[in-house]
Formats: sequence, C-alpha cells, structure tokens
Amino acid sequence: MYSAGMSTYLVLSILGLGRYMFLWWPMQVDSVGGTSSAGSEPRCTSPSYLLIIFLSFFVSFMFFAQLLFSIQFYKTLLLGELYTLPAWEDGFIGSIRRSLFITPSAIMTKENTIIVEAGKTIFSENENVDCVYYIIFGSVCEVRNGVKTLHYKGTFFGEFEFLLNINRFGSATAITDCQIVKIKTDEFNRLLNSNPDATSKAMSTLSTYTAKIYGRNNGILL
Repeated sequence: MYSAGMSTYLVLSILGLGRYMFLWWPMQVDSVGGTSSAGSEPRCTSPSYLLIIFLSFFVSFMFFAQLLFSIQFYKTLLLGELYTLPAWEDGFIGSIRRSLFITPSAIMTKENTIIVEAGKTIFSENENVDCVYYIIFGSVCEVRNGVKTLHYKGTFFGEFEFLLNINRFGSATAITDCQIVKIKTDEFNRLLNSNPDATSKAMSTLSTYTAKIYGRNNGILL
C-alpha cells in the first residue's frame, strides 16, 4: 500500500509539474551551449550558465512544491484522475493513463469497498443518496424511467441524483460479480468544487442522462 501510494504521489506530481514545464521550457536553448575561451566571460558567471542554474532550481522547487501539494490533497487529486479517465479508444496516451489509475488501491478500504454478486441490487428507487460508486471490476446496469445505462470497469455511476440533489430516481443492479468503491457525497462534492475537468464531465453526464431519460422511454445508454 505504501509503495503504491508513493508511486501515485510521484505520478500526480509529475503531471502537475508538466504543466509548468510547457510554460517555462521553450527558452533560447541554443544560447546555453558553447565553451569559454580566452578573454571571454568565465562560464560560471555567463548568462547561459546562470540560466541553467536558475532553471534547475526552478524545476526542483516546482517538483517538490507539487509533491507536497499532491500529498496534502492526495485523495481529491486521485479521485479527479479516476473521474476524468479517458475511454480505452482514446489512444495510446489514454490507455497508459487508464492503466496507471484504473485500480486505486491507495483509497480502497474495508469500509468503502464492497463485493456485489451478480443479480444483486446496489441501490433502489427512492433511497437517499449517500455516495456515488466506482467500479473496480465487473459490470452494472442502471435503470431510470425505463432507460438502461451500462457501466463497466473504471467508470463511475450513481452521480445523477447527487447532481440533482434528489433521492434515487432509479435502481442499479450488478450484471456480473463486482467490486465497487463507495465515494461519499462530501468527498465527491469536494472533487467537483476543486476540479474544473471533473465538473465539466459531471455536467456532460447529467446532460446526457437527462436527454436519454426524458427524450424516450426505452433503450440502452452505454
């Protein structure tokens, strides 16, 4: 658990550092090279050498600052990566990102991780909403107003009612044996308040659900 958590810290730090690198790295690289000659300014005090020192210090500072930030807000950052995971068909980079984050062992506990047998109900209509769900393995079918929505490994479900602040509008049933992580509503709310990409995806999901549920009375939403 410790090594997995530290590996995730480093990955999240590198992802954050990359944003700064794209902003600061495109400088005059060709002015950095060369050697000192007689009568020229000593290399240790030349502008290019000082630039290298400055960039090295800046990159080191930003890396450790990002690392501390990742440790402090680790769970929220990891949930953000999980919620915004790209689909498998999003290409090579998307598949690498999914493989890194798709099984979040660092946030799985005995209290929030459940095993649901095939055919068992996960939630029913009119229940209070106390969490959203993330699928570690297995598949789940949600039914709302006669519309079926299928969910698979590496996806969230159950956020529809949370976003609308209502009781469960439909039900969810395990199609196969599933391992599921329950994300408390306050944790999910912190994620949406701190991650614009997660908020955008949530609004897109809500819009899709609403169009499908109220636009027709039958069918399957994948």
